[in-house]
Amino acid sequence: MEARLKEQLVQVFHRMQRIKWTVVFSNLDMDITSLKLMRCIACNSADSECNVYMVDLQERLHVSKAAISQMANHLEKKGYLSREVKKSNRRKTTIVLTDEGQAVLQQAEREFDNTLTEFIQRLGDEDAKGAVRLFTRFADVFSQMSNEKLEDKNDRKV
Repeated sequence: MEARLKEQLVQVFHRMQRIKWTVVFSNLDMDITSLKLMRCIACNSADSECNVYMVDLQERLHVSKAAISQMANHLEKKGYLSREVKKSNRRKTTIVLTDEGQAVLQQAEREFDNTLTEFIQRLGDEDAKGAVRLFTRFADVFSQMSNEKLEDKNDRKV
């Protein structure tokens, strides 16, 4: 039974990885990570003291600095964001959404909300709540296991 259960878990994880979020945002010609980046910087402004910077985006999106730069360059070419020099510290550059970027983000959020609503309706409230509990538990367990392995690895180095 355990071997079969392991096989089933691997299969369902692979199926989840293959889900194409671009279907949700098919009208926008954009990937989900770029939309997450746009959402993170939605409140940025050149004169704000609580902006989200590149290093923050790396941590929030779990991608490299190079990937953030590549996404930002791509979004800037599309006219969705611009770079502004921070007024209080001219060495810092803030990335901000343009009006077009704000409009695209709002459209994406509406489409995403509609998709989630349909998903919950198809799944049913109880199964959706169960999925939230299970996915939360999966994330907690894998995070704990990952942290333990990192601790073991660091202990062996010392």
